Order: sequence, then structure tokens, then C-alpha cells
Amino acid sequence: MTSRVSFLRYLLLLGVLWGPSVLAEETFAVILGPDQSLRDLAADYLGDPNAWPEILRANRLDSPHQVQPGMSLSLPVAAMRDLGLVLSHLRGLIYRATAAGAEVFATQSIASALSDQASATEARRRGDLNAALRLARSGIAEASRALDRSLSRRDVAAEAVLDAAGGVVQRRLPSEYDWTPIPIRTLLVEHTRLRTLERSFALVRFRDASSLRMSENAQLAIRRLRRDRLTRSETLDVVLYGGDLRALIAPGGRQTLRVEVPGIETSGDSTHYWLRKSPEDTRLANYAGEFRVSAGGGSVVVGLNQGTLVEAGRPPVPPIDLLPPPGPISPEQGAVRYGKGVELIWNPVPDARAYWIEVARDPLFSRLVFTDTDVRGTETDVPIEGEGIYYWRLSSVDAAGLPGPASLGRVFQIAWDNTPPYLVVENPVPGQRVADASITVRGRTEPDARLWLDGESIALDVDGRFSLDRPLSEGSNHLVFEARDPADNLSRLERTLYRTPGSPMPLRMAEGVPRDAQGRLLVASRRFALSGVTLPGASVRVDSEDDPGVSVTTLADADGHFDLILPARTEGTRFHAIASGPLGECVESGLEVVLDRTPPRIRLDQDPPLRTSDPHLSLSGRVEAGESLELDGQSVALSEEGTFAFGVPLRPGENRIRLVARDRAGNRAILERSLLLDREPPRLTAYRLREEGDGPPRRLRVEIEAEDASGLTAGIPYSLQIGETLHQGIARRGSDRDGYEDWVALPPDLKAKPRLRSVQLQDYLGNRREVVIE
Repeated sequence: MTSRVSFLRYLLLLGVLWGPSVLAEETFAVILGPDQSLRDLAADYLGDPNAWPEILRANRLDSPHQVQPGMSLSLPVAAMRDLGLVLSHLRGLIYRATAAGAEVFATQSIASALSDQASATEARRRGDLNAALRLARSGIAEASRALDRSLSRRDVAAEAVLDAAGGVVQRRLPSEYDWTPIPIRTLLVEHTRLRTLERSFALVRFRDASSLRMSENAQLAIRRLRRDRLTRSETLDVVLYGGDLRALIAPGGRQTLRVEVPGIETSGDSTHYWLRKSPEDTRLANYAGEFRVSAGGGSVVVGLNQGTLVEAGRPPVPPIDLLPPPGPISPEQGAVRYGKGVELIWNPVPDARAYWIEVARDPLFSRLVFTDTDVRGTETDVPIEGEGIYYWRLSSVDAAGLPGPASLGRVFQIAWDNTPPYLVVENPVPGQRVADASITVRGRTEPDARLWLDGESIALDVDGRFSLDRPLSEGSNHLVFEARDPADNLSRLERTLYRTPGSPMPLRMAEGVPRDAQGRLLVASRRFALSGVTLPGASVRVDSEDDPGVSVTTLADADGHFDLILPARTEGTRFHAIASGPLGECVESGLEVVLDRTPPRIRLDQDPPLRTSDPHLSLSGRVEAGESLELDGQSVALSEEGTFAFGVPLRPGENRIRLVARDRAGNRAILERSLLLDREPPRLTAYRLREEGDGPPRRLRVEIEAEDASGLTAGIPYSLQIGETLHQGIARRGSDRDGYEDWVALPPDLKAKPRLRSVQLQDYLGNRREVVIE
């Protein structure tokens, strides 16, 4: 009954609004009682005591004094009723327009509507109902205009931003054929598609700090992204086509965020939830509030820390309680780790199939630097590139693949320390000679360092000092001190001392220089450096036995080390060395040097191709007259015959391979090769269909442009819709390297415009792509 009355009232209102500009003359006759006034009649029958002048006008009277008790009076009830409907409608429109922001977006129109409303009310009070009707209709037009203008100006396109990313994140706009990589801080708008590749992630942030976090191999489309300029609120509709997605709505934010999954409906007040879409099923987990999941004719309500599973075409399973978070173990809260990475360790959770690890720059985990949703075991190594403060947390993943709530974030610091610890040995001094069977070793290093003497751990006091007795053997004693700080930086210091003064004076030369089978030194330069060790402060003179004019003298340093520059000849040069100690000691020694300047040779069994689509390259060959081989600075194993064989992983794009072979004398040979790894299929850049000539016959020119790093094949197959016929053709390369063309005869009576349906692209490496043109 109520709906029927409302409908009739609506029809009556339409008649008044769009009917004649003069109100109906329908009246109602009443007898004025002895105690009634015109105001009483107006209040009882017209609904407004101030409308009594309308009773005079309807009865063609000029003054209230002309009205007497018992007089029959005509009341204009229809006119007052219609005018009341119009004024009521005007009030409603003004209210809606004002609520929509008309005072901001349609100032002039809403002001005119308010002015017309006031004027119509005044005209009604004066009894000029027709004037009131005209003014009310004018106010309705202005209020409607204000409402439409406000609504159109309030709703504007909004933007999101790619706030953090790792690996490869790609975007595709509606006008683009292919996906293109995008950097952090890229703005995202409506109808944008976004995807992450393997071992990648993306964090999309909105104006109010709400966010969507995509794990690897995820794809979504932003179907709607709008902003209300009046309320400053945003509306976002996202469709998840595959992969993981975590939605986090900021508390107190003005974001209406809805994530849709094809075939599934969700509703509720959850502000933190997770979804994973695969071809077989969809998984959902809830961490705040609750939401209803409907699919396949059934529905469930997923509460706090619960999840559900929806197989394709089936109803959701009953809610599943999520596993609790693991307890983090290491690094501890506030710990400092050195280097470009950190090892994370945690306690196991019963029934957990895997764990979800997140590392971020901030405690809200909005600036992610690492995420992995499928970590097995209870520890993992995370690479980190920069110094600073980091936070980590983890979740348990159950057998159904549902991640539970995350643990509380833990903070740790990554510091890069490349400075070795200081290390001072106060006793013994270099070259010291003693007669006792032991000596007291003492010195100092950094208090938080670890110290070893000849591989044995040495205890430090709180100031980093150390002292211990060390037994000595007869003759030379070589002590090696090593100190390592918490950042794993190493300081190494050596001391050589001699027991009993009567022991022979040491003289060791060219200990690190390679020698041939006869024990002669091998050098690769006509002038070479000769290094050696004797007593500290000793004088060392080296004379050439083949050239009397060559004689070089130097002094050993505080550690007994000395260096000399000597000439060498191809056929060999003999030298005689004499070392004289500070106490008159003397020792002599001889050596012979051979100059070898012939570098080794690197021979490959087969040169690598200039281009390839195989990411694994096999290299084999032989090094002739060489001792070692390196690939890009890494050592390569050689057989006794000098042969080698190994694989080289290639990265997309240009790859440079550098082999360096060295012989015993230090001569080197370098072999460099470059090759292109191309696994990307060709890209369609443009196409055109042009009918040429006045005909008949009618001919259509098909032009196709494509590009590829390795070069395209000579022909491009395509399919062309000609009326009801699907024509198959092959476009041949034209004069332009990237341009292909073909001619097609058209039926004389063809009226529909031909359309290119598909193009099959292939490069010379076999990479293919079929482009379907909608």
C-alpha cells in the first residue's frame, strides 16, 4: 500500500512540475462556523494558517471583514496541495545538492536555487500561488543543475604508486600489446594491468597508506580507481587473475578497497587479508575483522585468523584455523650483522609445511627488500645490499597453503666494516735473536676481536691486551698473528726471530718466484724485482757474474725484508748475493735467472655463436704452454694435458666472455668473445591495411612492421578477415629491414572493411609469438 501511494504521489508531482504554469482551480466548499476564523480554515484545510489570503482570492473577496459566520466559502485545496508538493521537492533537491558539495562545485546554481526557494515561499505567504509555482520550478531547475554538476566534478580519476619492488615488475596499459618493465615510483591508473615475474614482488600504495602486496608470478588489473574530491575518499576495484596478493587497508583511512576473484564473491569488514588464485583453486586468509566468501552455491564466514579454500566450480570449504606465527631466534632484537646479507633462524611450528619470510626497511613492512612465500626448514640466508636498520617477520604456511598471521617484527642492523682490526706485537721485535728456549709474547688488538697465534686461539683481557710464553726451536722461528673482528675483517702480522746468537745468518731470496726444472728463476720482463728476507737492518748487495757493471745494494727493513730491481737476459743471467748483518755477520748465495716472454696460447674447440637462444653455453679447448686459466676472474680447472671444458650461464642481452691464461713466468694470453642471448620473441610494432588503385580488380596492401634483436625470418604468416572468409597469407620483407608487405585481391562486391586477425612472428633463433588482434 505504501509503495502505491508513493507512486501516485510521484505521478502527481510530475504533473505539477511539467504541467501548465497555472495551478489547478479545483476547490472545496465549507461553511464558516461561528467560532472559526479564516486562519482556522487555512490551517485545517490548506495546511498553512498564513494561506488565508488564498481563501479570499478563491471567493473573490477583498477583505476579511466581508466574511461572516454561516457563509459558504470555496477553499483552493488542489492548488495548495500541488504547490506543497513542488516546494517539498525543491527542498529535497537543495538538500541533496548541498550534501553533494554544491556550495563548492556549483556555487552559483545552488545560490540561485536557494534564492528561488525563498522567493517562492514569500509569494505563497502573500497568496500569489502561481508566482510561487513559477519560482519553485525555477529553483528545481537550478538545484538539479547544481546536483549534476557537483556529482560530475566530485568523481575524478585517482592514482596509485609502485612504492616498492624486487625482481621484475611489469605493466600493460589498454593501448599496449606487450608487458613493459616499470621502476619504483611509477604511477598507476585505472585499467592498468600489473604482474610480477619469478622471484619478484611489488607493493602498490594508495593515498591513505592502504596497500596491495603482490608476491611472485602474480597478475592483477585495476578495474576502477576513483577519488571523491569532497570527502577525499577513494574507491578501488581490483581483479586478481593469478598469484598471491595481500591487502592491507589503513586504519581510519578513506579507502574503499575491493579485490575480486573471478567466480567468487566476498564481502565484509576485514582490513587485512590474503588471497592466492591458481587455475585449480583460490585460497583466502583473514587477519582482521571478518568476511563472507560465496561461490558454487555456498558461502562461509571467515573470522579472525581463519582461512578457506575454494576449488573451481565448488563451494568454499568450512573455515580453517590458521597456524600461529613461528618464534624468531636470530638475529636477536637490535643485533648488528656485518656484510651484504643476514642469516634468519626461527623455531619450527608443528604442521607447518613452509614459512613466509619478509624483510623491510620500516616497521610497517611497506618498504620491502625481500619476500619469499615458500621457505622450507627453519633458517635461510637473505641477501641485503645496503647498510641501515631492517625489520623481519615470518608466518607459518599450513598444508592447505594458507599463511597464518605474521610474527611481531624484529629489528636488526646491517653494517659494512671493511677496516681490519689494529694489531700490535710489542715483543718479539722483527729479527730478534735470543738464547733462551722460550720467549714472552705480548701485544694488543681490538677488545672485541679474536686472536690466533700460529692457528691457536689466544685469550684477550678487557682492553684487548695479550701475553703468553712461547717455546722456541733451534734456529729460525716464524710467528704468525691473526686478529679477526666481528665483521670478519682480518689483520695478519708475522715475526721472525732466531734462537742462539751463533746460528747462521739467514738469507732467503725469490721464494715466491716460479722456477724451471733446473731451479732457475723464470721472469717475464727484462727488469724484474728480486725480494728476500735476511736480518733486519742488514746490507744486501747483488752482483751479476755475466756483466761486471751490474751491482745493486739495499738495506733490509725492520722485518728483514728487502727488494731489488735487476736485469735479465733470454739466455740466462747468474747473480751473486752477499748479506752483511749489523754485528758483522755475513752470508752469501747465488741464483740464475731466465727471461721467458712467450705467452701461452688459448685454442677453442669451437667458437661460440654470435647469437643464441640457449642460456647455457659449453666451452672446451686447450691451453698450450700455460699453467692456469681464468674465466672472468674465476679459476678454471685444466687437465694435465692443458685441456678444459665447462659451461657458462648466459644472461639475456649481450654477454662478454674473457679467458685469461698464464704461464709459469707470468706471461698471459687473453681471448675475448661476445654473443647475444635472445629468448624474447619478436614484437609487433605496427600494421596497416590500404586498398590501392581505382580497380577493378580491387587490391589490398597489407603492411606489417615488427622488430627483434636477432632478426626476423623472411616471411610473416598472417590471417585476414575478408567478409565471411578468413584469408591466410605471408608478408615478405620489403626494403625496410623491419617492414613486411603482401598484396591481396579483394572481391569486387566486398562492402565490409577487411580486418587483420592475427600475425605469427618468428626470429632466426626460433623465438615465436602469435599476436591476436581483437
